[in-house]
Amino acid sequence: MPPSDTFLPLSFAKFGNCVEGQGGAARPAMRIVGHRGASAVRPENTLSAFRHALDVCGAFEMDLQLTKTGEVLILHDETLRRTAKLKSFHNLPPDLLDTPVINLPLDAVQACEVGSWLSLEWAEEEAPLFCSALSLLRTSTADPHTFAELKADTDDVESSYDRMLPTAAESDVRKLGVTPQQLTWITFSRPLAMEMKERMPEYRVLLIGHAHSLEEAWTFARACVDSNLDGVDLNAGDVVTKELVTWLHERGKTVAVWVYRAPAVNDVEAVWDAMKLAGVDAFTSNLPDNIHKWTASFGQA
Repeated sequence: MPPSDTFLPLSFAKFGNCVEGQGGAARPAMRIVGHRGASAVRPENTLSAFRHALDVCGAFEMDLQLTKTGEVLILHDETLRRTAKLKSFHNLPPDLLDTPVINLPLDAVQACEVGSWLSLEWAEEEAPLFCSALSLLRTSTADPHTFAELKADTDDVESSYDRMLPTAAESDVRKLGVTPQQLTWITFSRPLAMEMKERMPEYRVLLIGHAHSLEEAWTFARACVDSNLDGVDLNAGDVVTKELVTWLHERGKTVAVWVYRAPAVNDVEAVWDAMKLAGVDAFTSNLPDNIHKWTASFGQA
């Protein structure tokens, strides 16, 4: 029995123009997703970066964690140190930038801006809330999508995680009415991925893996299948082969790939070519403008 439309992997969802897939079946071309938004040209994980990615390719990826006061915040690192500057030093703790955001109330986080490290043009950008990014999806006139990464304690596949994060993240999605066609959950933690799939079975959940070898890539693929998740999200490169992608597609799974922080050695045309030839479903890139133009040359934009 074929799966219902709700559970179709991204390779069979409305993710671009159709190309011929395994067994002659129509399968959409590789979807482009802006990594932390359009993070090569806008401050990462900001509303400006997300808007630009939506304008260019219709999809963006973001990182989610909790504040001390329980809001779901969009920020990659555990602390604000790398991307933030204090707006004012008035009545702010001197170690604010080095304090994990899970120990900071929202008003302390909002006392910082997270854009001027890239350019003074973006000095007004704050670390946004998850609900604000979801609102962009709700107001988009295109066919928008987001990969929402639930941050775990480490990048280990069996990592522990803040048990309140899936509850709060689910609440935001339900409250704003974001649909399964608009959002995919991703996480490095298999226990967290399995909890999210149990909570929200109608939404896709992908297991992120950082594979250093072909063997590790296959380990992540088997973990995805054994855990009844919807697919994998692996580091783009030689570890993602056509054989691996075909094996996962035959089991109804999605294959996405991601790149390192800009400038990334695996976010170049040679890797785009390799991933397209391997048949991956989604490529999360720091350079959505560039890769979108590249896909257009194949008539797939």
